[in-house]
Amino acid sequence: MIGLTHYLILAAILFVIGVTGVLMLDLNSGIYFYRIQTSVEMQDVTGGFVKALTFALAVSTICCYQGFFTHHRADGFGAKGVSMATTSSVVLSCVAVLILDYVLTSILL
Repeated sequence: MIGLTHYLILAAILFVIGVTGVLMLDLNSGIYFYRIQTSVEMQDVTGGFVKALTFALAVSTICCYQGFFTHHRADGFGAKGVSMATTSSVVLSCVAVLILDYVLTSILL
């Protein structure tokens, strides 16, 4: 599970991004924090974590499967088989993330 330190790191990163945006765009920091407080809901945060976990599981599963069965490819062993497995892993992972993003967005909204 995600520990408290991960939430704190995420909060720190978002804070730095927000403050940097306020300083670079010469915005009022009170308005920025007010808009964040009124706009961001817990559903947004949990949905982001659900998506991240799902994408991580999908990508790691696809890549492990492709890497494990590299020797079963018709292309054979060696560097060519590894390069073909890597290419197919990247393509399948990108397609899986796009499809999962569509499905999860439909479910979470």
